[in-house]
Amino acid sequence: MRLPRATAAIGATLLLCACGGGAPDAANTAIAGNDAATANQAAATSSTSAALDVYRGRYPNEVVGATRFNEHPLVRAAVAKALGKHKAMSARTVLEGAGPATPIAMAGDRLLSWGCEQHNCGAHNWALLVAADGSRPELCYHNEAMQPVTRWLIDGEASARMLPEGCPSGDARPA
Repeated sequence: MRLPRATAAIGATLLLCACGGGAPDAANTAIAGNDAATANQAAATSSTSAALDVYRGRYPNEVVGATRFNEHPLVRAAVAKALGKHKAMSARTVLEGAGPATPIAMAGDRLLSWGCEQHNCGAHNWALLVAADGSRPELCYHNEAMQPVTRWLIDGEASARMLPEGCPSGDARPA
């Protein structure tokens, strides 16, 4: 059976149009550690200046709307910015740690999220300070196996701020 040329041309056109269309695969657009994808996603999600404020008083792993605090694009971008190229810890430790955490609290004009390694909180804990719009992130990392034991990271650089007792939780606010 022979198809008329017009039918074949229409079929070929439809096949070509279908090749690149549709929404991008989510697995390709939100790869953990892909700073460009994280920044683009954060920019697209930041519709208000207080996007993260809804998490105040909630645990970092608690779902608000459809997203946990640690999965929010603004938080992922803030952690990536605070860490920079620093190798003291990985973003995965902060964002995907399954250990205990405290409710997100206010520390001055920023949100404070604290977490730790399960069964090893005193020796290994971290905290993220971030404005409700995802700006001005600082990351505290406490690991008794490192020197210095506690360090603050701002834009990928170690800060002079030192806290010998570990990172602040909601009750112990940073200086």
